[in-house]
Amino acid sequence: MFVLSLLPVALLLWFVYKCDYKPEPFNEVMRGLYYGALSIVVTFVIDAIVLLFVGDEFMETPTPLHQLFRAFVGAAIPEECSKLLMLSLLLRKNKYFDEHIDGIVYAACVGLGFAGVENYLYVSDSDDWLGVALQRSVTAVPCHFLTAVAMGYFYSLYRFDEGEKNKWGVLMIAVPILFHGVYDALLMISSVVGEFVSVVMLLVFIWWLNGMRKFAKEKIADANRLDGFDSQGHPAGGQGSNNRT
Repeated sequence: MFVLSLLPVALLLWFVYKCDYKPEPFNEVMRGLYYGALSIVVTFVIDAIVLLFVGDEFMETPTPLHQLFRAFVGAAIPEECSKLLMLSLLLRKNKYFDEHIDGIVYAACVGLGFAGVENYLYVSDSDDWLGVALQRSVTAVPCHFLTAVAMGYFYSLYRFDEGEKNKWGVLMIAVPILFHGVYDALLMISSVVGEFVSVVMLLVFIWWLNGMRKFAKEKIADANRLDGFDSQGHPAGGQGSNNRT
């Protein structure tokens, strides 16, 4: 149960680590995972505050509008804000954060640290833990990874691009919330509507998840180009870290 909960986290962590052609120190990667695990505690606190205002009954009402609210206010906003807070604390004085791809790597560490704890909680709490583990390994865990790639990419632009800080500052939280919120909304709403609409929404969900994957792949490539590397990890003569202001 424990191994299957963390296996997709380990695989995605290895993937993003290999995307960095100047890898980060192993202890910094582990620290990122630890900060991500802590972010779930921050999320619980935010969720508790939300429930004080709206109540459990409102959050559990089986209507599409209530599920939409739950997807964004009950899940996407608290979770992505918590992860951004921990990412900011992690990178505030991190001397190793000197390339655009580093923002993606560290954000992925935070996102996967969160995903690992959340995944184990869901899997260990289910009677059909094997089915839940397999299902979440191709949906929920990749979702946290993909939203983290988006957050890390824009966080790096916010750090290194002095000319458009406001723009990147908005996008580094808005894009992850949008990705995560739509992802959750499609799943949650599909569970409270008719069978035909549910099937359509699940197809849209697959399309949305694939779109997130393509976006993340492009941003990883863009970050490496900004750091002066081509797709094979060779110096490409672009703007490397030594040329940044």
